[in-house]
Amino acid sequence: AVPKAVTKGTDGSQWFQVKDPEGVTVEFVQAVPAAVATNPLFPHIIHVGAIIKDRALQDSFYRDVLGLQPQPQASNADTVTLHGLDGRALLVLSAAPNARPRPPRSTGLYHFAILVPDRASLGATLRRLLDTRYPLQGASDHGVSEALYLADPEGNGIELYRDRSREEWPREPDGKLGMVTAPLNLDQLIFELKGKLEPWTGIDPQTRIGHVHLQVSA
Repeated sequence: AVPKAVTKGTDGSQWFQVKDPEGVTVEFVQAVPAAVATNPLFPHIIHVGAIIKDRALQDSFYRDVLGLQPQPQASNADTVTLHGLDGRALLVLSAAPNARPRPPRSTGLYHFAILVPDRASLGATLRRLLDTRYPLQGASDHGVSEALYLADPEGNGIELYRDRSREEWPREPDGKLGMVTAPLNLDQLIFELKGKLEPWTGIDPQTRIGHVHLQVSA
């Protein structure tokens, strides 16, 4: 794949995009060494970009359900950046009214994963989903993490999860990591919030993008 021109940020960072043989765009970002040394979040995915059809519908979901803060881009009225409460950009959505849904078995985004800092934050987000009656597609305990699965109004897959500490990770007798996929006890997750839940103001400020999963066609 041939990269597009390298773009340089005002902080010295730089990035470029390439497309794989099936047209999926991947962006590579090189951060400033000084920022890497002083920021505990590096290395990490800075943000995820997606093409959407109905910006008003998507703005409403990400703002009112997940608690992100939409900020339209002055240079492009069709693009909105969604920030966490600390101002960090997590998602960049570009509206294209003629966009068509990706066929189920084609190459593209399977889901992006939003990482919250702890179990209480995951529970508070679950409580918000219940309060807004937004449907879950699944909930799993993977041993190393606990995750909620859903999709935005246009079907883009979302994982909301929290990582367990390394000391809690399950291990096989030979020391290998023993990841599992077991049902997550949602009732217990909500019960642990009893007496601790504050009025919803948005997703936890320490939230960031944890990973993305891509789907490839056969």
